[in-house]
Amino acid sequence: MTRVIAIMNQYAQAGKTMTTLNLGYALALMNKTVTLIDIDPKAQLSQDCRLGDATMGINQVLKNEVSIAQARHSLADGFAVVPVGEGLMTYEKEGNYNNKMQQSYKLKKMIEAMTEQQDFILIDCPSKSSLLTVNALLAADEIIIPTKIDFASLQGMVQSISLFKRLKKLSKGAKLWLVLTQLNQTDSVASEIKDSLKAYFPQRVFNTAIRKDNALAESRKNKESIFDYQQQSDAAADYFLLAQDIIEGRVN
Repeated sequence: MTRVIAIMNQYAQAGKTMTTLNLGYALALMNKTVTLIDIDPKAQLSQDCRLGDATMGINQVLKNEVSIAQARHSLADGFAVVPVGEGLMTYEKEGNYNNKMQQSYKLKKMIEAMTEQQDFILIDCPSKSSLLTVNALLAADEIIIPTKIDFASLQGMVQSISLFKRLKKLSKGAKLWLVLTQLNQTDSVASEIKDSLKAYFPQRVFNTAIRKDNALAESRKNKESIFDYQQQSDAAADYFLLAQDIIEGRVN
């Protein structure tokens, strides 16, 4: 059964795109079939996969011009990405959407129409509420909110949880998870906040936190996953452990 996971935080620098790419890569290394979907008009995931100029992507899927399979680009065996495609930035402005409810389920229906079985579909969401964000959340079985230990990221987490709660009845019981990113383990305040989050959201915080690692920023500059750029790094080890957490349900 395919697990569809939307990755979101309504603060743009929380690590959601890095998590989408590197978690997907880690799952693929564990012999899982994985498709990434970039539904964020900023197209950072597409750029990180060197597909920022791709003309065919999720925009064309949502307009019923192509299927997900036709818009997918292979990154490795069993690992692929659907980039934003041309025109996603103006998707909501161009459409004449009289039936917003019907349009909100477009991505879900396109995923359900896929004939090729996937173990995981990871959706990189926009960092603000929109019809695209709603599409991603309603398509997902699970929501992961990557969160840094800083005010803006935590505020983005709260906003994301609020949106999730508003859509919970429509999302038919999607599960909510948190993962801590760019964690400085020597920072006592960060450790206290981490413990507070675990206490406030019991059984919702994944065991593995992604440690702060300069190699992550460097890998983005090189448009590579952390596994391609520096497989022996702390971040690569953490994302591999996070993938195991997700498969095995290891949470605090």
